[in-house]
Amino acid sequence: MGNKSTREIREKIEQFKEDSEKKEIDWIIHNQNEVYEQMLLLSRYFSIQKLQLSFIDPNIGDITPLRDAIQGSEIFEVLKIQAQNTKINDSNIIPSHITTLSRFHLDLSNTQITDVSNVIQVLNQNIQLESIYLNFNKTHITSIKLFDVHLFTQLKSLTLFAGHTQLNNIEQFALNISKLQHLEELHLDFGATQITDLAPLGSGIRKLNKLLQLTIKLDNLQMENLFELMQGISFCINLCHLTLTFNNTNLNNIDQLGDLLKQLQNLEYLNIQFSNTKVTQADNLFQKIGYLTALKSLSLNFKDTAISSLTLHRILNSIQKIEHLRISANKNFDQSVLDAIPQQSQMKSLILDLNDTNLNSINKLMDQIGDLKLMRFLQILISNTQVEELNCSNLSKLQNLRTLQIDISQTPMQKIIGLEQELGQIKFLNQFIFDTVDTKFHNNEYKERIKQELKKLEYLKEFHL
Repeated sequence: MGNKSTREIREKIEQFKEDSEKKEIDWIIHNQNEVYEQMLLLSRYFSIQKLQLSFIDPNIGDITPLRDAIQGSEIFEVLKIQAQNTKINDSNIIPSHITTLSRFHLDLSNTQITDVSNVIQVLNQNIQLESIYLNFNKTHITSIKLFDVHLFTQLKSLTLFAGHTQLNNIEQFALNISKLQHLEELHLDFGATQITDLAPLGSGIRKLNKLLQLTIKLDNLQMENLFELMQGISFCINLCHLTLTFNNTNLNNIDQLGDLLKQLQNLEYLNIQFSNTKVTQADNLFQKIGYLTALKSLSLNFKDTAISSLTLHRILNSIQKIEHLRISANKNFDQSVLDAIPQQSQMKSLILDLNDTNLNSINKLMDQIGDLKLMRFLQILISNTQVEELNCSNLSKLQNLRTLQIDISQTPMQKIIGLEQELGQIKFLNQFIFDTVDTKFHNNEYKERIKQELKKLEYLKEFHL
């Protein structure tokens, strides 16, 4: 009996020692009871360097025990907390003694929080941080005392998402940003806020001459001084990745954006979205994109606008290195754009959202689709168009294809050529989605023929018909 007790004590000591020396933790926490249980367990670890916690139950309402659980650990380098889409209303979850962080990631989006001052306090004590990610989208914050970003001389990556909140002023934040001389990545979301004046943001960004990646989301805003913002971005001549979204805004002129892009000759990734705006012409934008000869990835969304896309094909004629192309088109989309796609021999992914357009044929593209030998991801969406024929007889030439999605729903489709025969020959295909709702091909007999072909595919993991 005594030996057993001694053995148990030794085992507990060894377990305690092992726990206290554990360096990395990555847990998924499934419910509120588990929060309390796991936080009690977490309090046994004293040497954590990397802590990642994901709270995935939308009914979780309290994660403040985390603060006490990590009170005894002193050597944090990486702290990542994901509690989005939960019922939590208190962000006071991080003890103030933590001063050694190099990376901080906090996602409290779509929660009930109203105040994040504790989070800001912790950040201000970790001025050696190299990466900060804060997501407060769809929260109840009405104001935020933004952290003293100018103190973070080693900061290379900053993400602040505060969209769909009541924020109305970012002037001080924008001023401080200008002092982050080592910043290489900046990602901001101020969509659906009360912010209107973007001039301070442009003034702050223009001094970030080491910036390589920039994301600014301004959807659902009544914007002013967009020119100053564009002008500020044009000074970041080392940019490689640029995302700008103006969906559902009062934007009515995008010419200045085209002039900005001409200055950014190092761009490899470009994502421009201005759907449901008052923009009526984008010729200058498309023309200037054509000058970006280093471009490898291009995404354009101009749905629900009145622009002409006639000049868009010039981009594909001018740039021969595009690997990833995504187009979300408006109703009067010009078919000549599709005709220029097959010459992009380096293309690996193609997403064409042509739903609700006046398109009546894509056969010229489909006839040459087999020339895109490197294609791995292909998505063709032509729902609610006038397309009557789909030629799939060259799909089997895409031997690198992994994902194929075709949507022909709500079309007057009369003929689909070769799909059944070609599918079974795309050796490495692992995902196939085919939507035929409200067409004559939406029947069990046709679907069964497709299924028989899919059975030939060794690597297929998922299909939807």
